[in-house]
Formats: sequence, C-alpha cells, structure tokens
Amino acid sequence: MVCYPERAAEQGPGGRMPEALNILDDLDIDLPFEETTTADASASSGGQGLQGTADGAFFGPYQLIEEVGKGGVASVHRARHIHPQYADRALAVKVLHDSLSRDPMVVSLFRREAYVLSLLKHPGVVQTFEAGETDGRLFIAMEYIDGRDLDAFLFRCQHAKIAVPLPILTHIAGEVLRALIYAHGLRDNDDRRLNLVHRDINPANVFLSYNGQVKLGDFGVASITAGRLEKSRELAGKIGYFAPEQIEGGIVDHRADLFALGAMLFEMVCGTRLFDAEDADQAMRLNRKAKIPRPSKLNPNLPADLERIILKALERRPQDRFASGAEMLAALEPFLPPPQSMRMATASLMRTLFLREHMQETQLRDSMAGRRRPAMRGQLVDIFTTDPAAQRAFADLLTLNNYRVRSHDNLISLTTVIVAELPYAILVDVDQADFNAGDFNAAIQRTGRVIPIIASCAALDSTAIERAMGVHAGDLLSKPLYTDRVLSSICGAATFERPKPFLRVGDKIGRLRTRVLLVGQDAALRERDFV
Repeated sequence: MVCYPERAAEQGPGGRMPEALNILDDLDIDLPFEETTTADASASSGGQGLQGTADGAFFGPYQLIEEVGKGGVASVHRARHIHPQYADRALAVKVLHDSLSRDPMVVSLFRREAYVLSLLKHPGVVQTFEAGETDGRLFIAMEYIDGRDLDAFLFRCQHAKIAVPLPILTHIAGEVLRALIYAHGLRDNDDRRLNLVHRDINPANVFLSYNGQVKLGDFGVASITAGRLEKSRELAGKIGYFAPEQIEGGIVDHRADLFALGAMLFEMVCGTRLFDAEDADQAMRLNRKAKIPRPSKLNPNLPADLERIILKALERRPQDRFASGAEMLAALEPFLPPPQSMRMATASLMRTLFLREHMQETQLRDSMAGRRRPAMRGQLVDIFTTDPAAQRAFADLLTLNNYRVRSHDNLISLTTVIVAELPYAILVDVDQADFNAGDFNAAIQRTGRVIPIIASCAALDSTAIERAMGVHAGDLLSKPLYTDRVLSSICGAATFERPKPFLRVGDKIGRLRTRVLLVGQDAALRERDFV
C-alpha cells in the first residue's frame, strides 16, 4: 500500500472526481480543428459569462447538477442530458472560462483537445461524448465515473490501515498500461498516427469506480502535443513523474509515459513516492537526478521479477526502458490475475473505503433516475455459513435493522426454504473450508429462482475472489465488516447485475451454447474441434 496526504485541493469541492458512463456514443464532435481569430472569439463569447451556473441550471442540452472542479482554464460540472434516454446518466461537462473564450490561442488548444479526445474510444479511457459551443462558451461532455482517483484510494487505505493486495495493485497498473498501448497507437480519421503521449501519468489521473473499473483520464496535455515528436522547453505534468528527457527538454515519446507508470507502480508497491520531498523544488531536483532505489529495500516481500520490471521502466535513458507498452505488459503478465476477478476485488475495496461517498452517490443517482429502492423493513435475507459465530453476527446485525433472517449451515436447508419463500438476497460465507461454488450454483439453480448473491470473506485473497466470482456474487464483503457497509450492500442487492451464463428453459437451466460457422480454405482450421 502507499501512504501520503490526500490532495483535496486538486480534486475539486468535496473531493469529487472532475472526470468520470458510456452513453452518448454517437454524438458528433462539431468543433473543427481550426484557428480562431480574436474577433471571432469575442463575437462568440459576447463578453458574457456562463449564465445560471447554479445547481439545476441548464446549459444547452445539459442540466448542471453541481460544480465538481475548477481550474485555471475551465470549470467541470456534474450534469445530465435533457434527452429522456440519457436523463438518469451522469456526465461531466467541462466549460471553458468566459475570460479565456476571447483568447485565440486558448480557444485553439481547447478545440484541439476536443478533437483528439473524440478519437479516444477505449474502455480504459475516460470517454468524450460531445463537444460544442453553447451561449458563446466552448464545452466538452465526458464520462462521469462514480468513484475516486487512485491518489485518494491509496491515501484512504493508509488512513484505514488496509493493505492493498499486490494483485489489485498490479491489476490497476495493467489496466492503465492497456489504455496507454491503445493511446500510443491512435490514428486520426485519415489513418495518420498521432504519436500521442499522455505526459501526465500519475495517481491523480487514474480513476477507480465503485464498480471496480479502472480508467485513465486527463489527456489534455497529450492532445495539445499530439502529432509532434520534438524537443520542447515547455514542461507540463506533475513533479515526481517526469521522465528525465522531459525535464531536460529532450525528445519525448511514448517511453516517457512508461517511466511515469513505473514511478506510479513503485509508489503503489513501496508505500512512498519515488521522489519524495518536503517541497516541490526539492522533489524536482530529485526527479531531475532520477536516482532510483531498489523497491525491495522498501518492500522486502516484493517479487524479484516485479522489481526488475519496475526498474526497467525507470531506466534513465529511454532506449534502456521497455520499447513499447506491449512489451511492458507482456513482462507484467505473470502478475496480472483475470481482470474480471480483480474488478470485483477493486469494487469491494472502493465501496468499503468510500462507504459514505458511495451511499451518497447511489442516492443521488436514484434521485436523478426517479428510482425508489424497496423498503428494507421486513425484507428476508438468507445467511449461508457453517461458522456459528458468523451466523450470529450477521443475524444479530440484520435483525436489529428490521430484516427477517434465516440461517443455514447446509445447502439442503437453504434450498428447501427458498422454494417456500423467495429471499431478497442470500449472504454467502465463501471462506467455508468445504465451500464449492459449483455445488452452490447447482443447488440454487434447482430452485428455478434467480436471487441476488452477496459474498463475504475475511480477506481479499485469490480463493475468496474466485469463489465469489463462481457464485456470481453482486458484491464481496471483506474485513473490516462495517455495519453500514453490510447494510448498504444488502440494500443495493436489487440492482445487482443478474448472472448471464445460464438460460432457463422450462424447469431446466442450461449453459448457453454458441454455434460458429467457419469459412476459409485452411483445412486444419476446419477440422479443429472447438470446445
């Protein structure tokens, strides 16, 4: 885990993320990349500021819910689109400051940012849906992620004294790396390679959602420099993550991003920043020298092969680093568990660390969508565990909060009562020594019912995560088991995504089978047995 102060000032009011649902997929970017004259900029802005930015005000087709961030160039608002199809989805709308709308250089850069961001379409990148001009103000509508950035995540882990399992940390790094591989190879609409370099990889620009997604955001600096590989005296990014060639004004390419990712991975596994210092000037001096300590000195449990990967990414000379993101990802592969399992584990940690924020976010989303959660008083919850202490603890907690509870230590008892009365949810202890996900699924399937499953475990280890995935759990509870965390999970059970690998046919449930037609001249391929 990593330890350092949370930079609340960088996150906007209330620590909200400035960027964050893939919805308006087909909206066009209507900002051509062109220079804007001073006269044009003045005419479009009309000298007026953004009118009615109070909560609930309308800006073009968007209703602004609240301001979530403000910088020197633009403000960012949580918003929703007025079209009924999208009204329950949150967006982040970035609006250029009125005072800058008359500056042709700023307007040109903002237009270029909108154009490049519109080309980025990858599940690991914060998505841009629309850009345009309303009331003389340029704006970009982006994905709004319900969650926090990696900076806040790691700080909160330290504060709560929760050690982040190494597989989760390497998973986060791997997801960022996949996003970078995509961005580095991006081409424009004329199939010209953009030579995109992010230039600002750091924990504050990596976003984690309450559903466990990992997203890379803030490509603003990258868009400004897209298509250019040249020496520059302009330094943009965050101190402590600069590659040496950035500070020295050398040629900067995609390998600078790999250096920054190496610095971020060092920070995650060692619990301290690579270039830690008391002030920015000292940090810059350390960053310029780029003397890299061995991570194992700070984390003796770090696998030697992972240490070698970090040190190679942090080589001073670009030619000594990984030649590409793909090469680095291949090296990291042995430390990357299945992404879907790590998504569940990340979600579990996020919902625990940011319990209050997650509950508030859920309430706001329900309000925006006009949804009402079912009344919890009197709802029936089945508890399945062979641990008497766990049975008593969960039963007492739920009973005190007006739930009806049935406890079971065997599958026959559980499935018998399910047929008699369908529970609102099943709370399953996946730490049971003889627990078998296949047996559990088969027993539940025989009831002919689809029931939300909540898994619980002592620690987020690979066995617990695999078992939770195996029973199609919608949430995974791990210690520390806060009362509100348990209640929040059960309350949200009605919104869990139902398991998809099965179809009910009459009274039977069978796995989906897909038929594939192979067309080609390769006889060996035609004769191959695909299972």
